Amino acid sequence: MIEPIWELHTKQQKKLFRIFGLILSLFIVYGYLSFIDDQAYLSYFKSVVDISSVIKPTKYRSFKKIQIPLGKIYFDEIKLNFNVPFYVYDKLDWMSILCNGKGVENYLDSAWMKHSDDYWFLKHALEHPLRTKVPENASLFVVGALQNLIVENKIFWSRMNCCVGSVCKLDLIQKIDEMLMNSTWFHRSEGRDHIFVGSHYGSKGTLHKYKAILNCSWISFENNNPTENGRVRIASTYVGRKCEPQKKQYDIAFIASMHPERITFKSRRDACDWLSHQNSARKWSVAHCGNGKQCPALAQARMGLHIRVNIRETRGDPTD
Repeated sequence: MIEPIWELHTKQQKKLFRIFGLILSLFIVYGYLSFIDDQAYLSYFKSVVDISSVIKPTKYRSFKKIQIPLGKIYFDEIKLNFNVPFYVYDKLDWMSILCNGKGVENYLDSAWMKHSDDYWFLKHALEHPLRTKVPENASLFVVGALQNLIVENKIFWSRMNCCVGSVCKLDLIQKIDEMLMNSTWFHRSEGRDHIFVGSHYGSKGTLHKYKAILNCSWISFENNNPTENGRVRIASTYVGRKCEPQKKQYDIAFIASMHPERITFKSRRDACDWLSHQNSARKWSVAHCGNGKQCPALAQARMGLHIRVNIRETRGDPTD
């Protein structure tokens, strides 16, 4: 039985849907849905922005408690309008970033690829028809930054120099933080209506000192926490590789790093042991479990499995 994840109680809670609506709108268009699988209740959400004109209930009646099960929105109860104008902070031209003289597109197939939602989110936001270049007309604000790339650079590619013009590495993040601190629009809600992509596992450990960035609402790493300092935290999903269509021959595929030397990955290894027993007992058929290529296993399976790990330290960097 799927538990309901949201309960709508008061007019204040409707305000959250402006941010959530934009995020869904952007994700849906480029085929990258971040969905919530933890129990979360909208009654805990703090006031974000006034969206009384965005949600137009057809059966409103003082907005009594309406439960929305996971993966479903009852449009006969509330009608969501995702036509929300948003402004993109683009003073830094992140799409022109060069890492050791090469453009960012050259690294989309690197280890950073699975964390490249910062790139795809910003790319789509820059091209989206609802983007406005007049901040006065915006209801939401997208903080343009390839933060995941910079964190990946810090942790793994220490010899690589990633720069936008003459500004490089973590100085780019410092520049963003200063820009927000000096923004009238940021201080209007102290960042609640600003969306920042910080979904690398090293984001929290790297960005803890940037106060303005921390005050934004985040697309984050394995964190669906609607009560964190009154800001929205929505967990991202990894960016994967496209597989060619295949006949569905198996029930489950689980492609992930196992890291036998790390206790924090034990849940993944246990899952593969369990699936191996299920496969042997012919209860579940498994395309692949463990390290390996995503294709064709994911395309051949009816379901893809992902086990979260509670990583506290990776290569010396504290994370969420």
